[in-house]
Order: sequence, then structure tokens, then C-alpha cells
Amino acid sequence: LSDSENRDVSRILHGIGDFERISDHALNLSEGAREAYEKGITFTDAAQRELSVMFRAVSRALEMATEAYNRQDMALAQRVEPLEEVIDNLGDKLKSRHIKRLSAGLCTVETGFVFADLLNKLERIADHSSNLAICVIELDNDEYNVHEYAKRLEHMDEYAEMLKAAAEEFSLAEQP
Repeated sequence: LSDSENRDVSRILHGIGDFERISDHALNLSEGAREAYEKGITFTDAAQRELSVMFRAVSRALEMATEAYNRQDMALAQRVEPLEEVIDNLGDKLKSRHIKRLSAGLCTVETGFVFADLLNKLERIADHSSNLAICVIELDNDEYNVHEYAKRLEHMDEYAEMLKAAAEEFSLAEQP
């Protein structure tokens, strides 16, 4: 294979696993939603608003990663990891807020399990979206080391700016 073909094959092989896992988590999300609906499980208005923010952020990460992967768009791929970090932080905040609602008697333990499961699956989709974007970036440099890439990001001013913008866009500040 030529160098270009070799990069294409490597990108495809790395991407297949992430796309498969994303689809598995999406299927599990739909099955969980159906089960919650059938059991009559509902979330508080606050939990619904918070989940809406999380869904929008994860959808954006997945869209950007898929487009970056398909077009081999380095600039777009670089925007995914800061958003993934914001999603991780959102997940932590949402879990904490849900525990407070649970402690206040505003929801049930069963609802808490469903909520945590949804967050877990959404965070995994974001993780695999990030992997796809990193694949685009690293294979363009003839490398593929997710952890080394993440370490390098911490020292980039542009990363900090993208992180701040993503955090502002998907803020829970207006949420109670």
C-alpha cells in the first residue's frame, strides 16, 4: 500500500470500532428510554432541562466528529476534544444535582438509576466521538496515541479558548 492508502486503512480500522460502539450506546439509549416510558418513569423538569443540555452537547460532538472523520477536516476534529471535556464535566454536575434531588425526595431511586444510565451512555458516545476526531488528527501526523494527544492539548492556548466557548454554549448556569 502507498503511504496514503496505509493511512486510509488505519483510519478505517480505528474508526470501525468507535462507530460500532457509538451505535451500540445509541441502541441502548433507545431501549432504556422505551423501558422508562413503559414503566412510567418521569424526570423532574430540572432533570429534563439538564438532560436536554447534555443531549445537545453530545449530539454536537458526534456531528462534528463524524463530519471531521468523513472529510478529514483537522480544524473541525480539533474542536471535538474540548467539547468532550465539557460533556464529562456536565455529566459530573448532572449526577451531583440528581443526588440532591434524590436527597430532597423529588425523585425515586429507580429514576436515579435510569438517569445515571442515560448519562453514562451519553458520556460514552462523547468519548468515542472524541476518539474519532483524535484518529483524524493523529493519523494525519502518522501517529495514533489518544493519551499523548490529550496531554499535548493541556498546553495549547487554542484548546483553552475552545474549551471556554464550549462550556459557555452548554452551560447549566441558567438551570436551578
